[in-house]
Amino acid sequence: MIVAIEKTTNRIIVSSSFSDIETELQNALNCGFTSEEIEVKEVTDEEYQFILENQPTDMTPQQPSLEERLSALETLMMGVI
Repeated sequence: MIVAIEKTTNRIIVSSSFSDIETELQNALNCGFTSEEIEVKEVTDEEYQFILENQPTDMTPQQPSLEERLSALETLMMGVI
């Protein structure tokens, strides 16, 4: 198995068991990463499973709740008044 991993987060960018290192490197570069940001390597099935089990959880930024938005708006308005 060949995997391309983002170095800072250890998140899998791309992986394949039918590809080679150069192809997976190019695939990761096509995803917008630079070669300095990624590590491409061959791993065993056990290593791949370990990497999968230790992927970072939800990395999407959370939107502020309605209460947080209202509080920020009130704070902003108090500064204007």
